[in-house]
Amino acid sequence: PEPIPFLENPNQEKLDSLQNVTRFAFGSCNNQNQAQPMWKDLLKTKPDLFIWLGDIIYADWEEAYDLKASYQKQKNHPGYTEVRNQTPILGLWDDHDFYWNDADGRFNQKAESQKIFLDFLDEPEDSPRRQREGIYTSYEFGEQGKRVKFILLDNRYFKSLESTAPILGEKQWKWLEEELKNSTAQL
Repeated sequence: PEPIPFLENPNQEKLDSLQNVTRFAFGSCNNQNQAQPMWKDLLKTKPDLFIWLGDIIYADWEEAYDLKASYQKQKNHPGYTEVRNQTPILGLWDDHDFYWNDADGRFNQKAESQKIFLDFLDEPEDSPRRQREGIYTSYEFGEQGKRVKFILLDNRYFKSLESTAPILGEKQWKWLEEELKNSTAQL
């Protein structure tokens, strides 16, 4: 397949220019190999923002190439292309994006998986998401008094089968605590 283009970042431009978020859409459990009639209905609602909540694709891959191909297929879907052209997009992954069903932090290619995922989202090369382990992040939009904060957590990168291990990992837990403590958002 053709590589996922990363020459410019119109999504980041849309995010940077987004003032207030009064209407957002979100979705998950999308299979790149099946019909996706929801994009037309989504566009009719004219969301200010679209957020992927995981399982964007069902790659269940064995090689990075298969994961890239699955994301490229989704990125090239005509309905999704139209959404990308009109709406800023945020996202996080779940197990099928990360590696396989119920995958956890033991996966030894998670850094490569993270890079492929962030390439799919057109995440800028200087993004903190590319500099740390895990894809967690936050965004605040809107003027004071009407600020909305979206906190996207990574429930795969650090996940352990040990019952005493925090699902988010120590660094992400500390980061989340600071995000909540220092937020100026009303919602």
